[in-house]
Amino acid sequence: MRGLLPSVYYDVRKYHMSYTLLSEFIQHLDIKNDMKLGHAPDEVQQRLEDIGLPLDILRFLQWSWPQRDTQIAHISILSSPHLINDELSENLLKQTFLQLGSAPNGDFFVLDFSSTQCRPGFITHEEYWEYENELRKIFIPIARSMESLFYRIVEGKYIPTDYYAAEEFNAFLRKEENSTQHE
Repeated sequence: MRGLLPSVYYDVRKYHMSYTLLSEFIQHLDIKNDMKLGHAPDEVQQRLEDIGLPLDILRFLQWSWPQRDTQIAHISILSSPHLINDELSENLLKQTFLQLGSAPNGDFFVLDFSSTQCRPGFITHEEYWEYENELRKIFIPIARSMESLFYRIVEGKYIPTDYYAAEEFNAFLRKEENSTQHE
């Protein structure tokens, strides 16, 4: 039994979100203190508790998420009271997506919480109604995790502007990876 602990611990920690790191990154991005970072209203905290998010992302959204609608890079970010507030949110949640905001063109900026990795990405608004019951077909990640996304933004790195830019960027990254593997 003792021999199982390190491998189990490693597997659990492999994609474990870090509440502290997420909080540090978003505080860094809130230079003017206009995001009003802090605790979500009690009813929002309870609603977030009920949807089955991994603990660190849950606590981050409950305790350190913007309390007013804001911008991070080019992405419009919903305040915590606006995270889960309509029928669209319910459909996204059924398919393990939480809408966190939107792209400049209206694509949904979502968190895929189907795994502990919790990949942020876009769902294209142009095909939403055609695929409203199969949203995974029109979801594309823009980072491996929220920490990775915030790190890229803090460092001034490229972030795709919408679903189609993310699709092209991911294809570019695959091509780059393949070409470096064959060198």
